[in-house]
Amino acid sequence: MISYGLGLAVAATVIWAFASLLAKVMTSKIGSIGFSLVVLSIGIIPTAAAMLVYPSQPGTIVLSLAVAAGVFLAVGYLFFLKSLRTVQASDTYATTMLQSVMITVFGIFALGEAFTTLDIFGSVLILAGVLFVSMAVGFRPNRQLVPAVFGNISWAVFWIIAAYVIALYGNIFPFLTYSRLVAALIVVPFFFAFPPSKAERKASRGGMFLLLGVTAAMLSGFGNMAFGLLTGVQLIAVGSMITTLSPLLVVILAHFVLKERLAKKQVAGVLVATVGAMVMVL
Repeated sequence: MISYGLGLAVAATVIWAFASLLAKVMTSKIGSIGFSLVVLSIGIIPTAAAMLVYPSQPGTIVLSLAVAAGVFLAVGYLFFLKSLRTVQASDTYATTMLQSVMITVFGIFALGEAFTTLDIFGSVLILAGVLFVSMAVGFRPNRQLVPAVFGNISWAVFWIIAAYVIALYGNIFPFLTYSRLVAALIVVPFFFAFPPSKAERKASRGGMFLLLGVTAAMLSGFGNMAFGLLTGVQLIAVGSMITTLSPLLVVILAHFVLKERLAKKQVAGVLVATVGAMVMVL
């Protein structure tokens, strides 16, 4: 069960990293609100398909929680992508550490999940590595990252609700599907209130950007499925720390693909965090 859960955590980490890289490309071309709508609406497909394969009838409580969670999911995307549009992908995704810490604390103290001494040691190394990455240009605060911080807090609340649903109900797919549908509907008014610019509309009609948008949305949906299943094997605390490695993968990918600057401290951070992940997995 542990190896299965860690496999899900690693899968979510890798999937989200590639989705994150595409998100940076898309938000800079079609805008944060437009991309939020794309990723939330198309990202329903994987979870909806899984819901059809594993049919069930969620109760009123689950549906109500899905609606509430959908609000937090939408707010998370709107805030986080606002920062991503103007700040380097490596810097923006380093803020996801906050989300991971919140979920880990919830898993340990609220769900009573096991967290060994090696897990604690590995987590410290991972957090230290992410801090090295995020503070590579010094310890100066970046106001443009404030929306990303609020976005991560909102996403953490979403996953905390998801963990409660899986404990109460078992099948996570209806919750993921309905909450994502609610989030997409919430973003629609923002899309019309703040319409994309002429350049953004032109970019969104390009075949390449359409393909990238669909790919990013599908990856996001599959990543949520993997992490959602992780909550069902009671490894959300350890899994959350493993997924903290996702921004480090983004740093590496952004350096080679987007040509973002990779400082020596960031390289050191990647190495330290990788050692931390190996400690937790082995």
